[in-house]
Amino acid sequence: MRRSSSMLSVVIGLGLVLASCASPASSTRESTAGSTPTTESNEPEESQGGGEAESPSQGSGSGSTGEAPALADGSWTSGHAQITVGGGVSLSIDQDLTTDLSETTDAKTQLAYNTETEFVTIDINFTGVPFLADVTGNDWSASSQNCEVTYDQADDTAISGTFSCVADEFYWFAVGEEPTDPVTLEGSFTASR
Repeated sequence: MRRSSSMLSVVIGLGLVLASCASPASSTRESTAGSTPTTESNEPEESQGGGEAESPSQGSGSGSTGEAPALADGSWTSGHAQITVGGGVSLSIDQDLTTDLSETTDAKTQLAYNTETEFVTIDINFTGVPFLADVTGNDWSASSQNCEVTYDQADDTAISGTFSCVADEFYWFAVGEEPTDPVTLEGSFTASR
């Protein structure tokens, strides 16, 4: 009888050891659930020297839907954008920055590239969304919060990048047929202090 209880104690002890060894791996998975997927080489670890990861505001050309550079407050004084809207509607805009509507406040950046009849707004970290593109044409408006963005530069002196997205929202101001194809927004933008 004593031998079987000793054997049971050994089995339970081994089970506890195995459970404690498996615990860190499962807690790592739980802590990353719901975050933007990254490759292992992009995540700093102690075995890689424990260095700090480069922040998005330092800009190294990262394509992402989850990163938003937090830029210093102030006005943007120059820049340019080339935007194409396709799918159910068609529009091309090649426009300089509208400086009186482009600024960063509390690390929330709004850039405008407006013509007399078309309006383009790019919001970065502005409404709790990392990147939002909004284009308003003569009789419609299209916007997207889910864009693939690549920042070529994103620091306190300048920001530039490219984006591509499918519109989350589309509205006709007048009576119009819903587009049969998804409305796409894509282009490049720059802004500097």
